[in-house]
Amino acid sequence: MRLRGKVLSTILAASLLATPLSGLQLSNGLFSGSSTIAYAADAGFINSDFLARMNKIRDALHLDPQGVTDVRALRDQIKSVTYSSDGALIDPIWNKLAAKGVNISVKEDLFNLLTAIGGLQYDPTLANLEAIRTNAEYRDALQAIAKAVGDNEDLMVVDILQFMFGSGTKQGVQGALIDTVMAMSTSNLLNLLIDKDAQNSLLQQVYGTILADSDYMVSRLFAKMGITGQDITDTLDNFRNKLTTEVPATIAMTVAYLRSESTAESVVTNAGRQRTYSIKVHGKTIPSGVLTWTRVSGTAQVSTSGVVTIPSGATTASAIIRASIMDKVIFEGGVTLTDTSTPGGGGGGGSVVVPPVQPPINEQDLGTVEGPAVAEFNSSTIAQAKAAGLGEVTVKANGLSLTVPIADFDDDLTITVENVEEIDVEGDIGQLAVSQQFDIQVMHNGVPVTTFNPPLEVFFPITIPEGTDPDLLTAVQIGYVNGIPVILDNVGGSLVFGDDGVTIIGVSTLLFHLSTYVVIENKVNFSDLARVQSWAGRQIQVIASKGIIEGKAAGIFAPSDSVTRAEFAKMLVLALQLQNDEAQESFTDVNSSDWFAPYVAAAVEKGIIKGRSAARFAPNATITRAEMATMIARALQITTNLDDVANLDAALSVFKDADSIHPTLESGVAFAAFHQLIIGSNGSFKPNDNATRAEAAVIIYRTMNAK
Repeated sequence: MRLRGKVLSTILAASLLATPLSGLQLSNGLFSGSSTIAYAADAGFINSDFLARMNKIRDALHLDPQGVTDVRALRDQIKSVTYSSDGALIDPIWNKLAAKGVNISVKEDLFNLLTAIGGLQYDPTLANLEAIRTNAEYRDALQAIAKAVGDNEDLMVVDILQFMFGSGTKQGVQGALIDTVMAMSTSNLLNLLIDKDAQNSLLQQVYGTILADSDYMVSRLFAKMGITGQDITDTLDNFRNKLTTEVPATIAMTVAYLRSESTAESVVTNAGRQRTYSIKVHGKTIPSGVLTWTRVSGTAQVSTSGVVTIPSGATTASAIIRASIMDKVIFEGGVTLTDTSTPGGGGGGGSVVVPPVQPPINEQDLGTVEGPAVAEFNSSTIAQAKAAGLGEVTVKANGLSLTVPIADFDDDLTITVENVEEIDVEGDIGQLAVSQQFDIQVMHNGVPVTTFNPPLEVFFPITIPEGTDPDLLTAVQIGYVNGIPVILDNVGGSLVFGDDGVTIIGVSTLLFHLSTYVVIENKVNFSDLARVQSWAGRQIQVIASKGIIEGKAAGIFAPSDSVTRAEFAKMLVLALQLQNDEAQESFTDVNSSDWFAPYVAAAVEKGIIKGRSAARFAPNATITRAEMATMIARALQITTNLDDVANLDAALSVFKDADSIHPTLESGVAFAAFHQLIIGSNGSFKPNDNATRAEAAVIIYRTMNAK
């Protein structure tokens, strides 16, 4: 499953290039002096590069009136946060200070300092920064904290700022955050937006890295106070929950940063008739699918993916082009193209004759067809395709694309696709359908073939009505009872995006059996998710829509119930579409008539799960969190190109209870932790606890996104 294009745009804007604080992280440091700089308002406190960068970002922000409004809304909300009503927000840090004997009178000044620094990124003026640095109450509060732990050094505001934003060769929290985010895989970046635990885990990791560096005075003092990355993350999380205007303001500032730092690069092809653009920020290319390119004016043709072309019949063209993220402009510039080709024919001015492109021997595009669309591949064509190393044939008709493996076929192959524009709306399916109904048939030497292993790959074209939730789209096999369509099987599916990376054009999935299929929006509602809604509700809804997990009864999910080994095997096999009717297992406690038998067999055949012994699978035994992590690790190592973990100890070091992980499960847990498929709670993984249904749903959801 792929997340929606707008989600991808948001995560790349708000996370790939870090946060608005990116503008505060300079290569030569925010400060020109050392941590012992005097509190006088000297001009050397802030270097000129920093001020220039801030003004550049501010100017870029003011090109977006709505962005200015969003930022001001957050600034005003930050100002409305007061100690009298919200002092408890800093308790995760304050409780550690109080335990060291810091007087309660210090708490309010510390609260005000943290809110002032937190708001700095949204109002980066010299006056505000100087006001923070020279505030006597802030200075006294920090010195009181330092003295409480017997430190002879004076802790000053500049030390806090350097800890956060870096100085000289020290990157600070913000620099470490940028480096970590920039090194992430796309799947992990996507997960950051939708998974609050992943966001907190990232922050905890970054803070842990900086806290371990004793070159920072803050790190030295925090170590003496027992303040951890978890404490800081919990404090930040308290503020994030309070600040409802944070997300639009963060996006606005991030886009302003992108706008201020973006540079355009292009490659000219086709004898000067075409130029393909890309945008880079500090040397990192923004994926083309995230950007939307448009023509502001001019005669050149401009595609949404950034390809500028001279129109047919012309030899030159110009345009003003624009690149946007989430309808916010980050680049605008002019381009002129000139055809540099010389017509062939020895100077006779004749045109260049380009032979028509012949489709591959294993593909047939039938276009739009009324009635059944029939593609025939004779035995000779099948043989030629195999000889050319082609393992499948593909048929396209009425927007649908079907790829059929041919390893088991030698004789004539006939593939028929028939679609019906309207589905009988008397049944529920018609009201939810977003595609036409497609009936698919395959004949081999005149004999119907209904079961495939390996499976067929199919793309269904769809039209999404307004208000539809794309993440809940799934392909289903349908049949008719008394003339009313009913769902026979839910086969899932992944969203497919157009060239712009935003527009959803279809759903792709694998088919193990041929029948009649349609894509629907499948809303599955449960009434007992209130306690897990914040961290698992959406994930449960999405994977339930695709038939991967079911309720215990109508409207009842039972999120706190344990998960059995057989249940999780089914979830994982369905999520990654690893079904295999030919797979065999030899466990004495798994009978061929058991509902879970085919899923256990498929998982065992792939090496994803093993028995508790050579003869015993223990299907009804509950699965532990470590076992669950190991199963998903094995599955993804088979189905994806995710990197293996080079240093197990380092990957497991994020869990303070790593020593309790069974040695045979350590590599799987490390893999899952490294790729952020599993995230502990309060620094612990609890590997031997039974996994709950809600936890299983979340980890399956992450696994699907990592696929």
